[in-house]
Amino acid sequence: MNLFVAELWRFRSRRVVWVLLVVVLGAIALGMTVRAATSTHDASRTFIGVDGDCVDDLVVRGEFTGDTTPCEKLQFADDDRAKLRDLHAVLRGFGPVFVLLAITLAASCLGAEFGAASLSTQLLFEPRRVRVWVTKLSAVMVGVGVVIGVITAFLAGTYSLVAATRGTTEGVDRAWWSDRALDGARIVIACMLGAALGFAITAFARRTVAALGVFVGLFILEPLLYEVTDTFDARLPLWPLLTFVFDPFSEFDFSAENNFGLASLGDALLPPLVWTITLVALAGWRFRRAEIR
Repeated sequence: MNLFVAELWRFRSRRVVWVLLVVVLGAIALGMTVRAATSTHDASRTFIGVDGDCVDDLVVRGEFTGDTTPCEKLQFADDDRAKLRDLHAVLRGFGPVFVLLAITLAASCLGAEFGAASLSTQLLFEPRRVRVWVTKLSAVMVGVGVVIGVITAFLAGTYSLVAATRGTTEGVDRAWWSDRALDGARIVIACMLGAALGFAITAFARRTVAALGVFVGLFILEPLLYEVTDTFDARLPLWPLLTFVFDPFSEFDFSAENNFGLASLGDALLPPLVWTITLVALAGWRFRRAEIR
C-alpha cells in the first residue's frame, strides 16, 4: 500500500500531468466562453426548406421535374442556442481526444523513468520487480482515470452552465442525466485501458514517442485494413476502443457492417481489453527478466 501511494504521488508530481491538465481545462474554458458568446436565437427569422425525403422519392420514381410543389414546405427557426441535449454529442466528440491524452500521460510517465534511469534504484532485487511493475501500472491507470474524470466533469459542467444561462435545457430529464453519466464512465474506462496499452508499449520500447507513434499509426492504419478485408474486424485495439466511447449502438440507424463488425458495447470493449491484458502481461514478463539500466 505504501508503494502504491508513493507511485500515485510520483504520478501527481509529473510536470506533464499538470501542464496537460491546465492546457486542456483552459482550452475547454475558452471554447465554452466562445460558445456562450455565439449562442443566439432569433425567433423573427425562419428558413423555408423542402422535404428532402419527398424530393428523393420523386427522383427515384423518375417523376421529379425540378418542381418541388408536391412536397411539403418546412420552416426552420434561426436557433443557434447551446442546447443541453447536445451534451451527448459534445462528450462523444471530445472522447477520442481524451483517449489520446490518456495514452500520452501514461507513456510520458514510464518513458521519463527510463530516460532518467530511475528504475535502476527501484529494482535492485528480483523479488520486487513484479510488485513494482503492477503497482506502477495501477497507479498510472488510477491517476489517468482521475485526471480524465476531472476533465470530463469540467467539460460537462461548463457546457451545462452555458446551456442553462445562454441556451436551452429543453428535452432533459432524469433518465437523460443517467445516460450522460454512463457516457462519462465509458470515457474514463476507455482512457484507463488506453493508458495501460500506452504503458505496456512504452515498457517494450523504453521511449515515450514509440507509444505515441504506434497509436497514431493504428489510428491511420486500422480503418484502411477494415476497408480492405474483414480479417481484422473486431480484432484490433484502437478503433473498437474509440467505438466504445462513441456508443453508436444507441442510434436507431446503426449498422454493424459499417462499424468494424461490432454490434454491441461488449463487442467494442472486448478487443482492447484482450490486447491490454496480453501486452501488459508480456511487458511485465520482459520487465521482470530484463536487465534494468
